[in-house]
Amino acid sequence: MRNLHIDATKGVLIFLVVLGHYLERLIGWNEPLNQAILGSIYFVHMPAFICISGMFFKEEKILEKLIYLLSLYLPFQLLFQLLDAFYNGSLWNWSFHLVWFAKPYWVLWYLFGMVAWTVLAFFLKKTAYPVLFSIVLALLIGCSPINNYSYSMGRIFVFLPFFMVGAIYGKTIFQYIPQLPYAKLFAVIPLFIITAVAAISHYSYYWLFGSLSYFQLHVDLWQGILIRSVIMLLSAMGVLSLFVLTQNFKQPWIGLGQKTLPVYILHGFVIIVLTHQLSFKYSVEINIFISLVLAILSCMVLQLQIFERLIRFISLFVYKPFMALLEILNPKKGL
Repeated sequence: MRNLHIDATKGVLIFLVVLGHYLERLIGWNEPLNQAILGSIYFVHMPAFICISGMFFKEEKILEKLIYLLSLYLPFQLLFQLLDAFYNGSLWNWSFHLVWFAKPYWVLWYLFGMVAWTVLAFFLKKTAYPVLFSIVLALLIGCSPINNYSYSMGRIFVFLPFFMVGAIYGKTIFQYIPQLPYAKLFAVIPLFIITAVAAISHYSYYWLFGSLSYFQLHVDLWQGILIRSVIMLLSAMGVLSLFVLTQNFKQPWIGLGQKTLPVYILHGFVIIVLTHQLSFKYSVEINIFISLVLAILSCMVLQLQIFERLIRFISLFVYKPFMALLEILNPKKGL
């Protein structure tokens, strides 16, 4: 039986993802008002989404899960790059070069991350302290001298603790939330703190992406570890607060939360086309309103079953041959 609280939370989160991307493309991070809104969203939305993703992790049929994730990632990595090349002209002057894994295209880093988190969780769960190890890895990846943006390396490890918390404690958290007295009252406080930090602190928004090393963010190692620790703590508080506040959400959030995949993948195409075809040279306030309207419309349309079928149809071109190969190889049980 589906947990409608989880579905409603996913619905809120996918809306925040779409809204955040519209705000980024139409306005950017340089406007103070938009920075406060975007910062508040980015502190919470992907950590929460990844935590919920971790809740559905199981140690069985790992290879099948990896094939499924790659069957989504690979064709859309190609399609996004083709669309980008169409608009920048490289498709026509033969300067177009495909990149498969070194640089996941925009929204697809999450799917690529899911591949890595699935593998890492499989091994981390065999250790005595999987969450603690994941936190250590999240803090240490920033010390790496190599480019953390490549292969989404930084994001994979920075958000790994949220996946592990979801995999180990997620279902327990959702079970206990309704039993907490005055939970909604206290849940508002961390969100106010996050909004205040996003509005008044002078931070690089790349900290929220988790995509760069401490060297790339121009801080020393200890300062970087401290800043990343604070951000992870604020994000964790924000995630719990969001889980508390969404426990009584009904439609349309539940329905949207049950159709997040087509919305997540396809809204990127919509935003790219709209921002290339239309001009949004309005005031910040008007563009925020436009972003809100477009986010609502995108979520309403892309959750339709036809788009879910489209995603499935495209992914099968990769999924079927890889599954056929897997059956031939007949791997050991449990993998």
